[in-house]
Amino acid sequence: MASTTSAPTPGLTALVFGASGVTGHALLKALLAHQGSPSFARVIGLTNRPLSSAIAQLPKDQRLELYSGCDLLDREKSLLQLQHIPGIGDVTHVYYAAYGGHGSDFKELRRVNEEMLTNAIGGVEVVCGEGLRFVTLNTGGKVCSALSRRLRMRG
Repeated sequence: MASTTSAPTPGLTALVFGASGVTGHALLKALLAHQGSPSFARVIGLTNRPLSSAIAQLPKDQRLELYSGCDLLDREKSLLQLQHIPGIGDVTHVYYAAYGGHGSDFKELRRVNEEMLTNAIGGVEVVCGEGLRFVTLNTGGKVCSALSRRLRMRG
């Protein structure tokens, strides 16, 4: 049975934090290869370290945009970078897969990851428009308290 890829759904834009990591890379590939509905018109990958489509062995796809140098430990710098992405206000789906603090003890690991998540979600709240439909966090307990605090503040 042959499968067909549906045309991208106009207006759907995915934003992936941590696109150079194992999970973020897999997310990019899955979002670009997604068959059926919905299919994204744009997939934006954010990384701290440099990443090119060729080096990451990502498919050549005009929908893919990669932006490097997004240091989520620097709130102002990461917000500024988000604000300079053309059409960032059109993001409908956010996938958070960033991870930091490698080699740290648990207390420092948690601190770093809570700060990164807080800065990412804070940036999304500022730059993403009313069309934001979905945010997912792919991580463990090290940052859950930061996310629940953030959600309580919004509600």
